[in-house]
Amino acid sequence: MNIDKTREELRASREQLEFALRGANSGIWDWFPQENKIYFDDNYYKISGYTPHEFPCAYEEWQNRVHPEDIDQVLEAISQTIDGKNEGFTTKFRFKKKNGDWMWILGQGKVITYDADGAPVRIAGMHTDIDESKKGELALKNSEARLASILRVAPTGIGVTLDRVIHRPNRRFCEMTGYNAEELEGLPARKLYLTEEVFEWVGREKYRQISHHGTGTVETQMVRKDGSLFDVLLSSTPINPDNLGEGITFTALDITDRKQAERNLRESEEHLRTILNSIGDAVIATDFQQKIINLNRVAEKLTGWSENEALEQNLKDVFQLADPEDGKPIKNFVHHLQTSDAHTAKLRHAQLKMKNGGEHQVACSASPIKDTEGSVKGTVLVFRDIGEELRLHSDLQRIQTLESIGILAGGIAHDFNNILMGLFGNITMAKRKLDTEHPAFKNLEKAENSAERAKNLTGKLLTFAKGGEPIRDHVSLTELMKDVVLFDLTGSNVKAIFDIPSDLWTADVDKGQIQQVFSNLTTNANQAMPDGGKLFINLQNYDNTDGKIKNLSPGKYLKVSVRDTGTGINKQDLGKIFDPYFSTKQTGSGLGLATVYSIIHRHKGQIEVDSSPGQGTTFTLLIPASDKTPVEGDNKPKATRRNSVDSARILVMDDELVILDLVSEMLESLGHKVETATDCEKTLRRYRQNEFDLLILDLTIPGGPGGLETLKEIHAINSQAKALVASGYAEDPVMSRYEEYGFKGVVCKPYSIEELQHAIETALTG
Repeated sequence: MNIDKTREELRASREQLEFALRGANSGIWDWFPQENKIYFDDNYYKISGYTPHEFPCAYEEWQNRVHPEDIDQVLEAISQTIDGKNEGFTTKFRFKKKNGDWMWILGQGKVITYDADGAPVRIAGMHTDIDESKKGELALKNSEARLASILRVAPTGIGVTLDRVIHRPNRRFCEMTGYNAEELEGLPARKLYLTEEVFEWVGREKYRQISHHGTGTVETQMVRKDGSLFDVLLSSTPINPDNLGEGITFTALDITDRKQAERNLRESEEHLRTILNSIGDAVIATDFQQKIINLNRVAEKLTGWSENEALEQNLKDVFQLADPEDGKPIKNFVHHLQTSDAHTAKLRHAQLKMKNGGEHQVACSASPIKDTEGSVKGTVLVFRDIGEELRLHSDLQRIQTLESIGILAGGIAHDFNNILMGLFGNITMAKRKLDTEHPAFKNLEKAENSAERAKNLTGKLLTFAKGGEPIRDHVSLTELMKDVVLFDLTGSNVKAIFDIPSDLWTADVDKGQIQQVFSNLTTNANQAMPDGGKLFINLQNYDNTDGKIKNLSPGKYLKVSVRDTGTGINKQDLGKIFDPYFSTKQTGSGLGLATVYSIIHRHKGQIEVDSSPGQGTTFTLLIPASDKTPVEGDNKPKATRRNSVDSARILVMDDELVILDLVSEMLESLGHKVETATDCEKTLRRYRQNEFDLLILDLTIPGGPGGLETLKEIHAINSQAKALVASGYAEDPVMSRYEEYGFKGVVCKPYSIEELQHAIETALTG
């Protein structure tokens, strides 16, 4: 054997070993426990910053440099090797460097030789500097610990899915789902979804978003372990965007409370919308820029804009107001609410222009919408259609005007009719005394006609004023309408066209007054068509028992439409045509339509007019209907005849001597015996002296009891006494409902001898 060569090889081998140990930053130790000797190579010292042999090669020297917290576990590992429990050991511990710092050492050792008793004689090993890797390991562990701590306390559920299986769920995700970590680990994600469809949709949507944006977020519902549902905002991000197969990290935020709040908000908004749509006023809400954010149904109707059309539109484009007097636009109605401390802005009357060009008369108010800090965030407008109110106000003014005139008319009506009574009656009696061939007879007839016209004029005044209380009866309007219209169109080139059903209800009206209504409307239409035309008359039944027409009592009515093809009425005149003395004709009295209005009003009916220049005029009336059979004939005596009753004893009471003389003459000419009295006291005295078959009592006696009070006194004497009530003014309900007050009939001044004769016969024979 070549000893030199062997030595060279050993030297080379040692150099290679030392080189390897230096490269591995390791040092060798050799320990003889039975001799308590230990040897360290140079590298052992160097890796901890010492120079070779800077501290003695002694077991105690090594032990003193091991970290106190690590020494026990190191000694335990060595002890088990010495005791033969292990052939070797591997342990990690901290070792004090020369500069006093601690470094991490990987200590490895193995029994090399044993004695005859099996006890270790030699143990050798090495120490490797693992300080950097250990610090990295500790840093990683600390990082993982921090991350684990964060995951534990995070308010959001966090985990990983791999092949759609859940891994590493944090505590919050466990709390959200009701599973513990062991149950969730490896659980198929499908278990957390209510249906397969929802599960697949969530997967598709997440991966679609991930492919476009790198992350995916969806709102969905998950199923807890107990089967209950909760709302969740699920976000997912791939661990490796280039390889989705490595898994997906996810966060799950429980948004159940938020979703419930959203549902509550939607319900609140729907509730508010229902309230807004159920109220009678129109409501528009805007933001600070005056963009519309809400519009209820009434506002849709009044503006002509649907909610979808109006949303996000500027308020000025949808809510256009104008002055009702001059039509000029009203600007900045609500602007100052945003720039001042004003709490509200109001307009009592404005003209609202609709989207289609139509108009509504409205009253409106606006208030600012403020946040909790008092800053203005928008405006709310509330407005309503006051067209009906304006019409009612106009009607009220018209009625008040009529009543004012009625006071004047009522003041003169009694005296005027008494004068007419004397004039009319004396003319009649004078005619009865003359032969028809007498030269004065024609003069008397002319005078009688003039008196008749004066009587009719007084009747008109009393009708549209307070003195037009209707004396109602059950009347068929079919023939009445035809007779009046055809008579008034005699000699005219206007053609009447009737549309009247056969089952038309009867009317509960004053026949004479309704005749006057039809006559006035016919005359008005005839004058509106000087070159001829057509007059369309339509009557029909109208049921208002449900009260659907405002300001009209529930019940049955007759609807009468009178439409001409005449010149029409200007808009500015349309609201005045029912005013007394207003006329568009030079020769008109202005009482015709005022009389019509008053009659219909006193019948508790309704009248409306619709007209425009060149398009003709339509009057629409609603007249109370009756369920009783109409009266046959007109109940008016046609001609004077000899009294059909025996001569009666009649007592007449009137404060006017002229009338007493005239009535006495009329009654005597009819064969009756007459006594007169000028007041209640004289009437009672005469009645006690001689009971009479009939009394004719003037309703009003200035300065004393009138006819009603006198009749009460008479009935105290004789409850079977019969009486007629007479008056030149029909305002008192006694005239229209005489039977309720104990009278047998009524005569309205000025009355003719024929009317007087008929009333007497009815009272005595009825």
